[in-house]
Parts: sequence; structure tokens; C-alpha cells
Amino acid sequence: MPVSGQIQYGSGEGLTSRQTPHAPPAEDPCHVTVPVRFGRRKTDQVGHLVLTSTWLKFCGRVELHVAWGEVARVEQTGAQMMVFLHEPRRVLCFCCQNDEEASRGAVVAMHLATLAQSESYHSV
Repeated sequence: MPVSGQIQYGSGEGLTSRQTPHAPPAEDPCHVTVPVRFGRRKTDQVGHLVLTSTWLKFCGRVELHVAWGEVARVEQTGAQMMVFLHEPRRVLCFCCQNDEEASRGAVVAMHLATLAQSESYHSV
């Protein structure tokens, strides 16, 4: 049986934070879980982007956690979601299965990043 170099994504539809292997604790609820490829090359890491109230997490062979306070902005173009950090020249690129999943993830990520930087969030 030949082996294909193409990366296959698993379906993220219908999953909740309690059904994923990377479920956050109850005090840090998961808002979105999206199957992604981390990076722009087809050989990059495959895993799930998990957006919780406190963190943007990439859960795959390599784990990545970024606090929302470190996120400057989020942009989405097609199936690609770009996360720009406050640290200069630091951009995280996530390739989703389709435009719809990228859009859903980007909207939630933008909201959580904006909330983390708001005055009312810090005063709670």
C-alpha cells in the first residue's frame, strides 16, 4: 500500500472540549477546537488549535501555549489564520481544513485577544 505525503485532517465537527484529549479544566472553558496544520508547508505539524478563555493552544506532537495578552491581532485569509504576537516579527500561521473553520477560529480568537487587552478584563 503506497504512503501518501499529503496530510489528512480529522473532523472537528461535533467535538466539545470534554471530548478532546486536551480538554481544559472547567475554570478555563474551551470555546473552539479546530483541526489545523501549524505552519505553511504541507510537512508542518498537524494537530488541533484549542481556544480557551485564557490560552491559544496548539495540541499536536509539539505543544504550544500563548496567553491572549501576548496576541496583538488575528487575521484570516481563506483557510489560513495568522496570529500576530506583540513580540516583533513573531507570527503563528495555522492552516485550517476550509475557510469556514478558519473564519470561526479567527473571529473567536480576535474576540478573546481583544477581551484580554481590555481595561475591564484586567480590573476583574
